[in-house]
Amino acid sequence: MTCPNSARSRLRQVAFRVTQEQAEAIDRMVALSGMTKQDYIVTRLLDEQVTVVPSTRVVRALRDHCLLVVRELQALDGLCGAEGVPEAVQANLDRLLRFLGGSRVNRAWRLTRSGP
Repeated sequence: MTCPNSARSRLRQVAFRVTQEQAEAIDRMVALSGMTKQDYIVTRLLDEQVTVVPSTRVVRALRDHCLLVVRELQALDGLCGAEGVPEAVQANLDRLLRFLGGSRVNRAWRLTRSGP
């Protein structure tokens, strides 16, 4: 049974449109955070800290994201040439590696530590 509107603590609705790529990026970040989409978006919009609580759901999302990155890298093998890594792939790699422990990937595909 649904909750009547008068009993809800969150009375206001906010809706917006995004591109397919933006929706996929949001879904990835939500899955990696372990939060609900609503809680994640509200937390990020209010510029609050997102704390990832390890769970089997988060581990599964991380594994799936790693597999996606590996597939992207395999598809790009030999296609990048002198122009380097496309911005979207670079952003995904940086985000994933930050999540895994503060590393980042520079333009030469070498891992570097960011921070102590």
